[in-house]
Amino acid sequence: NIKGIMVKLPEPAEIILNPECFRNMVNLQIFINRNASLCGDINYLPNALRFIDWPSCQLQSLPPNFQGNRLVGFNMLRSHIRQLEGFKHLPNLTYMNLSECQSLEKIPDLSGIPNIKYLILSYCTHLVEIDDSVGLLAKLLVLDLDGCFKLTRFGTRLRLKSLEELC
Repeated sequence: NIKGIMVKLPEPAEIILNPECFRNMVNLQIFINRNASLCGDINYLPNALRFIDWPSCQLQSLPPNFQGNRLVGFNMLRSHIRQLEGFKHLPNLTYMNLSECQSLEKIPDLSGIPNIKYLILSYCTHLVEIDDSVGLLAKLLVLDLDGCFKLTRFGTRLRLKSLEELC
Protein backbone atom coordinates (compact mmCIF):
# COMPACT_ATOMS: atom_id res chain seq x y z
CA ASN A 1 0.00 0.00 0.00
CA ILE A 2 2.29 2.75 -1.25
CA LYS A 3 0.81 6.18 -0.43
CA GLY A 4 3.67 8.45 -1.47
CA ILE A 5 6.69 8.45 -3.76
CA MET A 6 9.45 11.01 -3.85
CA VAL A 7 12.15 10.70 -6.50
CA LYS A 8 14.90 13.17 -5.66
CA LEU A 9 18.14 12.90 -7.60
CA PRO A 10 21.14 15.19 -6.98
CA GLU A 11 21.53 15.79 -10.73
CA PRO A 12 19.17 15.33 -13.67
CA ALA A 13 19.04 11.73 -14.86
CA GLU A 14 16.91 9.66 -17.17
CA ILE A 15 14.86 6.79 -15.74
CA ILE A 16 13.07 4.40 -18.07
CA LEU A 17 9.66 3.39 -16.75
CA ASN A 18 7.20 0.79 -17.82
CA PRO A 19 4.08 2.65 -19.05
CA GLU A 20 2.06 0.61 -16.56
CA CYS A 21 4.31 1.45 -13.59
CA PHE A 22 1.57 3.21 -11.60
CA ARG A 23 -1.20 0.70 -12.36
CA ASN A 24 -0.81 -1.35 -9.14
CA MET A 25 -0.33 1.71 -6.92
CA VAL A 26 -4.04 2.37 -6.51
CA ASN A 27 -3.55 4.03 -3.10
CA LEU A 28 -0.81 6.43 -4.24
CA GLN A 29 -1.72 9.90 -2.95
CA ILE A 30 1.50 11.88 -3.37
CA PHE A 31 3.97 11.83 -6.27
CA ILE A 32 6.99 14.15 -6.15
CA ASN A 33 9.71 14.00 -8.78
CA ARG A 34 12.91 16.04 -8.69
CA ASN A 35 15.52 15.70 -11.45
CA ALA A 36 14.33 12.38 -12.89
CA SER A 37 13.33 12.44 -16.53
CA LEU A 38 10.87 9.57 -16.78
CA CYS A 39 10.93 8.05 -20.25
CA GLY A 40 8.03 6.10 -21.62
CA ASP A 41 4.37 6.95 -22.01
CA ILE A 42 2.57 6.97 -18.68
CA ASN A 43 -0.91 5.78 -19.57
CA TYR A 44 -2.26 5.44 -16.04
CA LEU A 45 -2.25 7.57 -12.91
CA PRO A 46 -4.00 6.43 -9.71
CA ASN A 47 -7.28 8.20 -9.00
CA ALA A 48 -6.28 8.43 -5.31
CA LEU A 49 -3.60 11.03 -6.14
CA ARG A 50 -3.97 14.19 -4.06
CA PHE A 51 -0.73 15.94 -4.97
CA ILE A 52 1.42 15.77 -8.11
CA ASP A 53 4.70 17.68 -8.09
CA TRP A 54 6.45 16.84 -11.36
CA PRO A 55 8.50 19.69 -12.87
CA SER A 56 9.75 19.13 -16.43
CA CYS A 57 7.28 16.28 -16.93
CA GLN A 58 7.31 14.76 -20.42
CA LEU A 59 3.55 14.07 -20.46
CA GLN A 60 1.63 16.10 -23.04
CA SER A 61 -1.68 15.53 -21.26
CA LEU A 62 -3.08 13.60 -18.34
CA PRO A 63 -3.96 9.97 -19.08
CA PRO A 64 -7.58 9.77 -20.30
CA ASN A 65 -8.61 7.38 -17.52
CA PHE A 66 -7.35 9.69 -14.72
CA GLN A 67 -10.34 11.06 -12.83
CA GLY A 68 -8.48 13.22 -10.31
CA ASN A 69 -11.45 13.78 -8.01
CA ARG A 70 -9.13 13.85 -5.00
CA LEU A 71 -6.39 15.98 -6.55
CA VAL A 72 -5.68 19.09 -4.44
CA GLY A 73 -2.32 20.28 -5.79
CA PHE A 74 -0.82 20.07 -9.26
CA ASN A 75 2.69 21.42 -9.88
CA MET A 76 4.05 20.72 -13.35
CA LEU A 77 6.11 23.76 -14.22
CA ARG A 78 8.33 23.50 -17.29
CA SER A 79 6.40 20.42 -18.41
CA HIS A 80 5.43 19.39 -21.93
CA ILE A 81 1.70 19.64 -21.23
CA ARG A 82 -0.06 20.66 -24.45
CA GLN A 83 -3.68 20.31 -23.48
CA LEU A 84 -5.74 20.34 -20.32
CA GLU A 85 -8.58 18.11 -21.47
CA GLY A 86 -8.14 15.93 -18.37
CA PHE A 87 -8.87 18.97 -16.18
CA LYS A 88 -12.61 19.15 -16.78
CA HIS A 89 -13.72 17.88 -13.38
CA LEU A 90 -11.28 18.32 -10.50
CA PRO A 91 -13.57 19.48 -7.68
CA ASN A 92 -10.90 19.51 -4.94
CA LEU A 93 -8.06 21.14 -6.87
CA THR A 94 -6.93 24.36 -5.18
CA TYR A 95 -3.42 24.85 -6.61
CA MET A 96 -2.22 24.52 -10.21
CA ASN A 97 1.20 25.65 -11.41
CA LEU A 98 1.88 25.27 -15.12
CA SER A 99 4.43 28.07 -15.40
CA GLU A 100 6.95 27.85 -18.23
CA CYS A 101 4.95 25.18 -20.07
CA GLN A 102 6.11 26.18 -23.54
CA SER A 103 3.72 23.84 -25.39
CA LEU A 104 0.55 25.10 -23.70
CA GLU A 105 -1.51 27.25 -26.08
CA LYS A 106 -5.00 27.27 -24.59
CA ILE A 107 -6.65 27.08 -21.17
CA PRO A 108 -10.02 25.36 -21.69
CA ASP A 109 -13.21 25.56 -19.65
CA LEU A 110 -12.19 25.27 -15.98
CA SER A 111 -15.67 25.53 -14.48
CA GLY A 112 -15.22 21.94 -13.23
CA ILE A 113 -12.47 23.22 -10.92
CA PRO A 114 -14.61 25.47 -8.69
CA ASN A 115 -12.24 25.48 -5.70
CA ILE A 116 -9.08 26.62 -7.47
CA LYS A 117 -7.30 29.34 -5.49
CA TYR A 118 -3.93 29.57 -7.24
CA LEU A 119 -3.62 29.39 -11.03
CA ILE A 120 -0.03 30.03 -12.07
CA LEU A 121 0.63 30.26 -15.80
CA SER A 122 3.64 32.59 -15.83
CA TYR A 123 5.92 32.43 -18.84
CA CYS A 124 3.73 30.08 -20.83
CA THR A 125 5.12 31.89 -23.86
CA HIS A 126 2.85 30.18 -26.40
CA LEU A 127 -0.38 30.65 -24.45
CA VAL A 128 -2.80 32.59 -26.66
CA GLU A 129 -6.25 31.88 -25.20
CA ILE A 130 -7.88 31.54 -21.79
CA ASP A 131 -11.49 30.36 -21.64
CA ASP A 132 -14.13 32.74 -20.25
CA SER A 133 -14.80 30.34 -17.37
CA VAL A 134 -11.54 31.40 -15.70
CA GLY A 135 -13.04 34.85 -15.17
CA LEU A 136 -15.85 33.25 -13.18
CA LEU A 137 -13.77 31.21 -10.71
CA ALA A 138 -15.20 32.64 -7.49
CA LYS A 139 -12.49 31.31 -5.15
CA LEU A 140 -9.48 32.27 -7.26
CA LEU A 141 -7.00 34.28 -5.14
CA VAL A 142 -3.97 34.42 -7.46
CA LEU A 143 -3.89 34.46 -11.26
CA ASP A 144 -0.33 34.72 -12.58
CA LEU A 145 -0.05 35.46 -16.29
CA ASP A 146 3.32 37.22 -16.13
CA GLY A 147 5.34 36.67 -19.29
CA CYS A 148 2.40 35.30 -21.33
CA PHE A 149 3.24 37.68 -24.16
CA LYS A 150 1.18 35.93 -26.86
CA LEU A 151 -2.05 35.97 -24.85
CA THR A 152 -4.67 37.55 -27.11
CA ARG A 153 -7.94 36.23 -25.71
CA PHE A 154 -9.00 36.36 -22.09
CA GLY A 155 -12.59 36.27 -20.85
CA THR A 156 -14.74 39.35 -21.13
CA ARG A 157 -16.83 38.42 -18.09
CA LEU A 158 -14.67 38.88 -15.02
CA ARG A 159 -16.27 38.09 -11.70
CA LEU A 160 -13.21 37.19 -9.67
CA LYS A 161 -14.58 38.39 -6.34
CA SER A 162 -11.83 36.69 -4.28
CA LEU A 163 -8.89 37.73 -6.48
CA GLU A 164 -6.04 39.24 -4.45
CA GLU A 165 -3.22 39.11 -6.98
CA LEU A 166 -3.17 39.43 -10.75
CA CYS A 167 0.26 39.32 -12.38
